[in-house]
Order: sequence, then C-alpha cells, then structure tokens
Amino acid sequence: MERCLIHLKDGIFNGTSQDHNWFQLRLFFVGNQKHKISEEDWDRLSAGKSGYFCGSPHPDYSHVVLESAYGHDLFTLQSLQAICRMQDVLTQNKLFKGLCVRRIKSKQCCRCWSLPNYVALLNDRESCRDITVNDVEKTKELLRNCSHYYHSAKLSYDCSQENEACHLPAHCSKHNAVFSIMNYLTSTSFLPPNKTEDIKLHQTIIFIPVACSSVMLDYYNEIVVATLNFDGISIVASEFGLKSLVFEQYLIRDSWLLSFGALFVFVTMCFYTRSIFLTIMTIIGILFSLGVSYFLYKFVFNLDYFPFMNLLTIVIVLGIGTDDAFVFCNIWKMQKESFGGPLVKVMSSTLDHAIVSMIITSFTTAVAFAASYISSITAIKCFSLFASITIMINCFMMIFWFPPCVIIWENKFRSMNSPSKCTRPIWKRFSRQFRRHSPSWIITLKTIFIDSVIRFRHTWFWTLSPVAVACGIVVFYYPKLQLPNTNEFQLLHNSHPFEQYEMHYSKMFWFSKSLREDQKMKLPLRFVWGVVPQDNGNYLEPLSYGTLQLDERFNMSHPDSQVWLLNFCRNIREHFFHGINLGLTLTNCFIETFKEWMKRKCEDDMENVNHSPCCETETFPFRSWVFEKCVVEAIAYLYKTPQAFRSHGFAGPKFSKENDPVIKALVIEFQSNYTFSLSYNHMKEFVNEVETWFINELETAPETMRGGFFISNTDFYDLQKVLSEGTVTAVIVSMTLSLIVLYLTTLNIITSTFAIMNITCNVVVTLAFLILLKWTLNIIESMSISCAIGLAVDFPLHYTISYKFQSSNHQNRLGIARQALTNMLTPVTMSALTTGVVGALMLPSRVMAYIQIGTFLIIVVTISWIYSTVHLVSMLALFGPIRNFGQCTYKRLFCKKTERRPNPLRRVPPKSDEHEMDLLPVKPSTTNIKPPSSSSNQSPSGVSVITVTTQPEEI
Repeated sequence: MERCLIHLKDGIFNGTSQDHNWFQLRLFFVGNQKHKISEEDWDRLSAGKSGYFCGSPHPDYSHVVLESAYGHDLFTLQSLQAICRMQDVLTQNKLFKGLCVRRIKSKQCCRCWSLPNYVALLNDRESCRDITVNDVEKTKELLRNCSHYYHSAKLSYDCSQENEACHLPAHCSKHNAVFSIMNYLTSTSFLPPNKTEDIKLHQTIIFIPVACSSVMLDYYNEIVVATLNFDGISIVASEFGLKSLVFEQYLIRDSWLLSFGALFVFVTMCFYTRSIFLTIMTIIGILFSLGVSYFLYKFVFNLDYFPFMNLLTIVIVLGIGTDDAFVFCNIWKMQKESFGGPLVKVMSSTLDHAIVSMIITSFTTAVAFAASYISSITAIKCFSLFASITIMINCFMMIFWFPPCVIIWENKFRSMNSPSKCTRPIWKRFSRQFRRHSPSWIITLKTIFIDSVIRFRHTWFWTLSPVAVACGIVVFYYPKLQLPNTNEFQLLHNSHPFEQYEMHYSKMFWFSKSLREDQKMKLPLRFVWGVVPQDNGNYLEPLSYGTLQLDERFNMSHPDSQVWLLNFCRNIREHFFHGINLGLTLTNCFIETFKEWMKRKCEDDMENVNHSPCCETETFPFRSWVFEKCVVEAIAYLYKTPQAFRSHGFAGPKFSKENDPVIKALVIEFQSNYTFSLSYNHMKEFVNEVETWFINELETAPETMRGGFFISNTDFYDLQKVLSEGTVTAVIVSMTLSLIVLYLTTLNIITSTFAIMNITCNVVVTLAFLILLKWTLNIIESMSISCAIGLAVDFPLHYTISYKFQSSNHQNRLGIARQALTNMLTPVTMSALTTGVVGALMLPSRVMAYIQIGTFLIIVVTISWIYSTVHLVSMLALFGPIRNFGQCTYKRLFCKKTERRPNPLRRVPPKSDEHEMDLLPVKPSTTNIKPPSSSSNQSPSGVSVITVTTQPEEI
C-alpha cells in the first residue's frame, strides 16, 4: 500500500505516486481562508529555510544506520567522506530518481539528511565532498557548546534564526542543524547529558528522501545486492517499511530448503527399503494425505483462514509417514525371513503387529495435537485441527495404501531391485557393494549399543532421570519460559538489517526514544453496560466478529440506576488507580453532566421557549419517562459543543437507530494513573486491581446495572495471558489424553505409565533447551510446545508396544527389553535421522519461522531418541512387567470370569486381543522348543511358541 507523508511544518509534501504531481497539494486551509502558494514560494519552502535541504528529517523517510566494523570514530574527516561516498551510491541508483522527493520548480531530488551534508551546510560548502578537517572540528565544537540546550529541551524542531521565542544563541539555532544532528543523525552515546569531552560517534543515520512504502522493494533489492562498505563503514540496520513484504518474498524463496529435506528423506528411504518404488509410493501417500486433509479443511469444515503455521504439518507428516514406513518394512523383513512361504501369510502376520503400532502412535499423536484446539489463538486452533486431521488421514493411507504397494513390489520389482531398467546395472552394483561392506560394521555397532544400554541400565536411568528433574527446575522455577516483552513480531533472521533496527539500533537514537516515550500513554478505565461480553463469531476465522448481543436487563433510566451511577463515578475518583483527566470530561460520566444540565431554567426569555419537563422543576433521581425524554435533548445540546471542549473517547450513552431513540448501552470512561507497559506483571496488576474493585461495586448495583464489564487497552496483555495459561492447559490436556489413549490401546497401566513418564521427560528437557536458547513464549513457540508433545509420543510408543509384544514370551525383563530394543532401534533411528536432517536443512533460511522450526525439530527428535531409546528401555529393563503382569483385556473388564480347566494337549487358538503379545520372529541361530503352558503362548497361526535365542538383526 502506498503511503504519503505530508509535513506542512517543514514545507514538505512527499508521496510515492508515479507522476509526483505536487501541484494539487499547493492548496491548504487556515480556518476558513484558502491560500495559494506560487511555484517560487513552494520551491523555497520545500528546500527548507536554508535552501539546502527539503525541510527536516522524519522517521517516516527511509533510513539506514551506519557503523564502523573496527569501532572507529565516525565524526572524522575520513569517516565523513566515506559516508558521503556511500550516500552518493544510494542516490545515484537508477530507481532512486523515480522515487525521491523533488523540488517543484527545479525537479531535482532532495538531498539526503546525513552528517557530512550538515557539516557542509554549516560551513557553506557546496557538497560534502568539499569539507575539510577544520570544518569537522568547527562542527564538533558547535555541538559541544549547544548540546546542553537540546538535552534541556530548550532547543526544539522549530527553532531557527527567525524564531525569537527559543531564546537561544544564533549559532545554536542556525539552520536548525544542531537539533537535527542531535535528534536524528547521531546515537545517544554521542554527547550525552552532562558529558561533552572525548566523545566518539559510533553510529549515525542517513535519511533518504523517499517514503517508507512497498514501492521501495526493487530499490531495496538492488541495495542488498550491492555490498556497500567504505573504509570499514557499512550499513548494519535499515528501515524501509518493507519488513512484511520481504518476509513474504523470503518465505517463497526459501521453500527450496523444504525440497532438499524431502529429497533427503527420499534418498534415505531408498537406501533403507532398497526400493525406489516403495519410496515413491510412500511420498505419494503422504502427498495424498495432505491433499485430502486440505480438502476437508477447506470444503468440509468450510475454513478460509489457512495460517502460515499450517505448513509445518508438511514436515510433521513427512516424519510420521516415513516412521510408519520404516516400522512396517522392518517387521515385514523379519516376518519374511522367519516364515517365508506365501506372501499372504507373511502380510497377515506383519499387519497383526504393524497396524497396532501405527494406529496407536498416529492416534496418540493426533490427540496430542488436537489438545491445542482449546487455545484462544486462532492460528493455533487452525494448526491443531489441520495437523490432527492430516495425521489420521496419513495413518489411513499407510494402512490401506502402503501394504498393497509392498505386495506389488514383491511380485513385480523385487527381482530388479529397481523399477527402472536403465538404472538396474548401476543399482545392482551399488547394492552389492553396500551389502558387502556396510552390514558388518553396522551390525557390530548396533550390537555394542544394545549391550551398553542393557548392561549399564542403572547408570543410564539414574543419570538421565536427574537431568530431567533439573530441566524441570529450569522450566517451572527459574528462569522459566518468558513471555514476549515486545509487541513486534520477529519475522526475519536476527542478522537481517530490518530486525537489527527494530531490536537494537532503533533504541540508540533520540528521535526513536522520544517516540517510544510518547507511546507510554495512560491506560483508560472504561466500563460498559448494555452489551453482553460474549464473542459468538467463528473462532477459526479471524475476521468473524459475530453479532452484537444486547443486555435486556440494562435500564439506565430507572431512578435506582441513576443514583447508583452517580455514586459509582464518585467512588472511581476516590480510588487510587484514578488518574488526572486533562480538559473537560462532559461525556466521561454522563450522569453528572446530565444532572447539571437539568438545573437550567424552565423559561428561556431569550429564545422564548419553555423547557419543561427538562428543567429545574424535576429533582434527581428523575422519573423514567422524564429521563428518557430529556436525555435525547441533552445529547443534542452536548454535540453542539465544539470538539475541543468535549471528550474524543467512547464515553457516553449509546442510542438505538429508531425514530424515538432509546439508550441501549452506556460507556463510562476515566483516565487511570497506570502507564501502558509491555510487562505482563505490570499489566496484570492493573487489570486485577480494577476488575476486583469493579466486581465489588457491581454487588451493590440494582438488577438493571449488574451486567457491566471493564475493558482497557490490554490487547498485548491478553495475548500474553492466553499464551501463558493456554499453553500450560494444552500441555496438561494433551498428556492426559495421551495416557488415556495409550492405556485403552495397550490395556497395561504399568507400561502406559512408563511411556507417559518418558514422554514427560522428553517434553520437559526439550522445553529446557528452548529456554536456554532464549526462546520466549510467542505464538510460534506455543505451537512448538504442542508439536513437542505430538512428536515426543512416537518413539516411546514404539518401544512400549514392542515390549508389550514380548512380555508373555520371556521369563525375565532383560530379555524382553533387549528384544524390544533390537526390533525397534533401526526404524526409530532412521525416523529420527530423517526428521532431524530436515530440520537442519531449514537452518540456512532467512525467515525466522523456518529457523525456529528447524531448531525445534533437531532438539525434539534428538532428545526424544535419547530418552526413548536409552532412558525408557533402561526403565523397562529395571522395572518393566513380565508374564502379562498388569495386563488387562476387554473381556476381563466387561465379562464375568468363568473357571475352565485347560487341556494341555489341546491346541487353543489365541484370543483376539492378545495375539499382539507374541514374539516378533527373527532369524534364529539356536532354538529350544518348549511345550505350551497356556493359551497365551500361541503364535498368530496357532503354532506352539518357539523361544528363540537371536543374533543381532541386519539393518
């Protein structure tokens, strides 16, 4: 959007229209008189009092901050000449001439407001190229002598030699140069109050005579491409009004990083499955799940708002989809090596084990994401909805899409090892070399790792558990997850000039500091009656505000309401949070104004009008019909009062749009003595203090006035409150739902509890790392916490379910834990590797959201892998249940238990809900066959269980 700047004070009209037609702006109004300015007068005014600059600098002009890389003083001849050369480069750009502010008559671009230009002006030099050492020293001396006038506020923006009201020495007000240099061009560390000796200038600004607007984008892109560095002086920060536009540009440009991540996942899956066909089918299944989810989101749920954070679902579902594929392929390989035979039998056995794992992990992860739907922030609600839908659709695709693809691959492409005849010789040769050299050291490394986890289980458990406790102290006690302390949302990388300006350099100049001080306004005390404080709009659509609901009980005309309102206004003024109200407050507490207005004479001799009953004959409180009749007339008189003498706020009665207006709402407004702040605790104190007082006041109100509520300028505080309270609530709900889902699917309270404890450790340690990285609880960070729970669920569930499968077939928990770790280590490690590398590939981005997401993915998958693979398995090896201890079945829960003597010679088929407990078959080295002792020791095919002593599995 184009933006125009109009500074009548300095005689500058600046716009970004293409034709720069300034002639239409030569008309201005003073009272009711219209004056015309000639072209000569306008050219003189636009050039400023000196004719050198076009007025004074202004924050709405584009500006860049310069700094020396070596810490040199910028107020030297060499540095000023380097700055002069830099501003020449900025103004000689071919796009600059189409954007700059021009003088009307000469049609020339105005000069940049810069320190070397002001030195040239003060010493009567034609250009900053002509300044000398003596000119620089004279200007320094002038600033030393006059700086105290600036710090004492005696020197202002409108002081000049012609303005005698300033009462300043002539040389201090000449060309208004001292004020412009001190206020706009030099940092606050230069000539601070009460210090004028041996001061170096470390930062300075060049104001470019072009308005901050979107039309500057092409010009900015050319400046970025050209590396501007003269004698070590370079641009370290800038403000062009392009931050949002550049963010959108980078958002599209950096999407190639996601493509690289997808390529890495593709290559990794090819090596793991040794099948390009299965890899392509997996990617297609993930893409289908994203497409179907978007269709449901857009057309079934009818949601138009699709926040940027929903794109994170691509990374999440990519990790979950490949994780399911790794688990399925791993179980398929083991079943095939054990059973062989028909593919239908192998697939049936694989599905018996893989589907349970995929459904439990997907459903639990989806529930963890869905728990964030309770947040009041629309973007987080939309993300939780879209992510949970996508995960469940992806689970459906992996169950009904991927197994048929495996069968097709076995029947059609297995003999080729590659779907392409052209690449078959290369693929075969590479696969042969890979199998010849890699498995030996991989198997050795895997065996050593498994042995170290099981053998040193005590060490791992008692080391990682205190680490989780210490991280809990970091998260819940000190320093905790801090709330945002700025209302500026960081979009770009910390090193970007736009972010550097907002975060650091804007605070180093006096003009910016004064603007910040002006923003510290007093908070209003605003009390509303007649409106129900309820948002009945669509919470998933930011622009859906709902409809206004009126309070039917509200009646201001009732005598009891009038008396109570009058006392209410008096009580406000007596309370400590009431501030000083500047000027007349005719509408702030309307009942007071109305009461005084009703004291007028009934007979108006001048206008020969009788004002009855709206006159002194009526006593307070007024009768209802008198109040309703007279209040309309009083408001009409009030709005005839000049605006300078009445409040500009929202206070006063609000009428219905009818022929006979009726008061439907009332606003009472006063100024508080609390200053607006970005501090959560300060604003919380203000809100709690006023709301507590107001609730106590409403207890004494008549029924017609009990529906009031308090509001103020607390938008940023409301965001902080929602983030702090909503995030904690979402975490608790998510963990609770995960425990319920996990127990209902495994029916073992012990393993479910261990899994939830491990997931809690994962989340706490992840949050502690984010806190130590100085993350604040903003919208993306809140969403990341929700993702942490969802992503931390997968790995522990895989190990827990695998342990459950083995618990009925081993007599000691060490063997169960070892077998569970052997079965799941490879797919879990591959899933963590792919997700972590996808996150690492997002780190080079210039978009802060991409960087944060990449950092978060690396941290969460690394911690989740360590704690699930080492901590959880160690916990199960130490305390895990054996021989179905703590295991329930739905039959035991809902059916009566009947005693039946088992027949040891009769082969009993497995129970439908216990066949998952069987041992995942692996390639045996030695076998010890034992007769079955109970019905629970039956394999899915009904064959007696074979206790297998295993060798480490090949990857």
